[in-house]
This record gives sequence, structure tokens and C-alpha cells, in this order.
Amino acid sequence: VSRAMERLSGGNTAARLSLSTGDELEGLAASFNSMARAMQRQEDNLAGVIRAYLRFVPERVLALLGKDSVLEVDKRTFASRRMSAMQVWFEFPGRVYDNATRALFESINEVIERTAAIVARKGGTVFNFAYNGYDVVLDGGEADAVSTAVAVQQEVLSLNEQRAIDGLPTVTLRIALDVGEVMIGVVGDENQMEPATISASFTTARHLIGLAGRLDAGILCTENVIAGAAGYGSRYMGKSRQGDELLRVYEIFDGDPYGVRRGKETTGRQFSQGVFALYSHDFAAAKRIFLELVHDHPGDGGARYYLYLADRLASRPEQEVSLEYGI
Repeated sequence: VSRAMERLSGGNTAARLSLSTGDELEGLAASFNSMARAMQRQEDNLAGVIRAYLRFVPERVLALLGKDSVLEVDKRTFASRRMSAMQVWFEFPGRVYDNATRALFESINEVIERTAAIVARKGGTVFNFAYNGYDVVLDGGEADAVSTAVAVQQEVLSLNEQRAIDGLPTVTLRIALDVGEVMIGVVGDENQMEPATISASFTTARHLIGLAGRLDAGILCTENVIAGAAGYGSRYMGKSRQGDELLRVYEIFDGDPYGVRRGKETTGRQFSQGVFALYSHDFAAAKRIFLELVHDHPGDGGARYYLYLADRLASRPEQEVSLEYGI
């Protein structure tokens, strides 16, 4: 009995007594076993509750907040550091959203599960799940952010291949990257709280997501990130106005479909010449270069958009040249 009590007090709720003495000690053993089973049920229930909480405040978030347990997290919990900020956005064809069925949620969850798993394996932490994307912070530097973005895009290429075989609609996915100071904390009221991130880098990422749609680009990043793209296919896309600031924008195209990627690789110098001509206000030369690029590589969304810009700016040469012109 003493040894069993020691095991139980030490946290071993699986401890049991087996006595057949036919007296009060056997009754004591039965009471002990009943108490141990009740404690084990409570322990299992608590573990289940903690696992449920960790679905809303994952261990990666706890680590960023410097906490060991979800029970230590409240609205005063806060952390701030320089990290990579990634925004992932995706969209199905419009007809998919016209019929709000379980299949729509299954498609959304499939994209999130496949891509967020890549982010987790790369050491990223996901925030703010939504029906069309989520935010990510990465603590490992610009190179980790770029490799994660490329891996996510390549996963979506594989996903789309399988969905096409199964007769399901494919998904368009875009990613934006920046680096800056990121604040992480908990927001909510007394009844519900959830982790959140605040950073100017996410404002920039949202701006780049909108720009990626116009450029038909899979991954866009700022000048703060492009140093981490060594070894990946990338190109300078020009300047984009965000408020009073002009951002230098880059495209990373290693996650593009093979044919599009090869086209961008082989025409990098020609594309750069076209961008230089446009920003030098030589709109005729820019139109000629981008018209040739679009003719030879119709899948190059950046070349298509620059052809549009060159045509519009040719009639308004006094206008500031930026990727927002005419929008």
C-alpha cells in the first residue's frame, strides 16, 4: 500500500493495488484503485483540454511568446522581434464560391492543410487563418522565408495536378514577403482570446498581394528580402507606391509552372532592359521590348502588365512611373 501511494503521489496514475486478504486492507485497495482511476480520468481530460487549447494557441506561438504553457498566456502576454512576414493568399474560380457546399470547405481546408504543413516543417508560425489565406512569421532570416515560399508554391503545383486529374477546380496562390519588426500578442475579451501579429511588414505584404494579382506573379518580395533569394530565379519588377513610399519590388519565380519559369529565366536580361527603358521614359523602346516578350512568352504576366503600362504612359509621359499607374 505504501509503495502504491508513493507511485500515485509521484504522478503515476496507472498505479493499482491487488490485495486478496478478505479484510479491511482489501477494501482499502479497492478504494485506492477507484481513486487512481478517477485521477487518471481527470489527467486524461486535462490533457485533452490542453490539446484543444493548443489548436488555438499552438506551441510555436507559445515559443515566440516565451511561454511554456497555454495557461500562462493572457492579454498582457507580448513579444517583439525582427522577423520575416509572409502573407499567403489563394482563390478558386468564381463558380466554386457560387455553390456554398461542404465541397467548398473541403477545398479550402485542403489548400490550408497542404501549405501550412510546409510552413510548419520550415519552422514558420501561422496566424489568422481565413477562407482565402493566412499570415506567417519566420524567425530564421530571409533565406528561410524565400525557401518556404518556394516550397509552398511547388506544393500547390503538385496539388493542382492532382485536382485536375480528379476533375476538381484548381487554385491560384500568391505569396508576399517582407522583413521587419513584428509584435506578437493576444487580443480579445474575457470570453475569447486569440494570438495576433501587428507589423508594418504585413501591411506591405498585403499591398504586394494586390500587386501580384496584376502581375500574375506567384511570389513577390521587397528589397529587404531579395538577398535571401540567392540560388533561386528572381527578377526586379520595378517600383510600387505605398503611401508616401516607393517600394522596390522583386519577383521570385522558382515556384512557377515549368514552362513559365523557363521563359522568365531565359528572358531576364531582356525584361530588365524593358523595365529600364520604361523608368527612363523611353516608352517606345519599352513597348517594343515587352511586345516581343509577350509574343514569345504569353504566360509572363509581368511582361503583359508592363506592355500595358508602356502603352498608357506613352500618352502621359509627365506621369510618375510606378506599378500603380492607371489603376
